[in-house]
Amino acid sequence: MDEKFDFDMSEFLGAIKPDNTYIAGYNKDKTARDEIDISLLVPSPFHPIPLYGEKKEKEMVESIKAFGVLQPILIRESKNQIGKYEILNGRNRVHCSELAGKTTIPYILEEYSDADAQYVTLDAIIQQRGFVLVFF
Repeated sequence: MDEKFDFDMSEFLGAIKPDNTYIAGYNKDKTARDEIDISLLVPSPFHPIPLYGEKKEKEMVESIKAFGVLQPILIRESKNQIGKYEILNGRNRVHCSELAGKTTIPYILEEYSDADAQYVTLDAIIQQRGFVLVFF
């Protein structure tokens, strides 16, 4: 049990499943998450929102130092830069991981068309920040 909390954080966050069920971002053996070198990541051209402000950024950096990155980022192969990957969801996690001194980050790699990549990126923004998109 974590001394800072009255409950086991790993159970609360679902990081450890007693029945050994699949957890997104973990390898096929379900033993460890696949990680990618942060230097291979580039921002998505479809991400119109700025990075977190100083207060939220500091909170995320401290969380990453204490617990690591709990949710894998979502990436696709870059169409413009060979050997690089676009961050579709998780740009702040990448940025704050760098500030926390991390060199790798858990990820999920998907194949998306440009239209689907744009949709996935905007959908993540809406879910995380509560924005509403208006289409004309």
